[in-house]
Amino acid sequence: MFKPRLFGYGLAAVLLLGACSSTDAEEQTEPVDTAETDTPSEPTVDEEGFTVLESGVKFKDLTEGEGRAAEIGDRVVCHYTLWFQDGEPGEKGTRFQSSKDDNRPFPCQLGVNLIEGWSEGMVGMKPGGVREVHVPWTKGYGANGYPGHIPGEMDLIFEIEFVRYQ
Repeated sequence: MFKPRLFGYGLAAVLLLGACSSTDAEEQTEPVDTAETDTPSEPTVDEEGFTVLESGVKFKDLTEGEGRAAEIGDRVVCHYTLWFQDGEPGEKGTRFQSSKDDNRPFPCQLGVNLIEGWSEGMVGMKPGGVREVHVPWTKGYGANGYPGHIPGEMDLIFEIEFVRYQ
């Protein structure tokens, strides 16, 4: 059985290392012509009110924050709760861990050594805001997951509270 207190900052390492798991050098054998793909498509909004990005990451603000909106490269401090999306459609599934269990907010830098889906899902958040972010496995831990902690091809759901800029 998983014991969050024993895991401590382990998820921080998992979140940071996750950035390396979704892209393997072996997969990038040929250069990609990005001339027509440099401009991302506009996000859409689904029937549940989630903003859906081209990458498949989707999010919905539960509480609006105030101040400057977060951008890639920003250093932020957040609280999070993570669920595996392994339950019935529309349900969060198995709760994995929360920084609130030990009241230890998670410091990170968006877009740097952090799973892509977390970074993409936080862009535009403001301090004090709370957002539910759904991360497809392709923007999380990839096909292999994080052995011993996160199964491969596992979609994730985060509730992220943007505490402050670091």
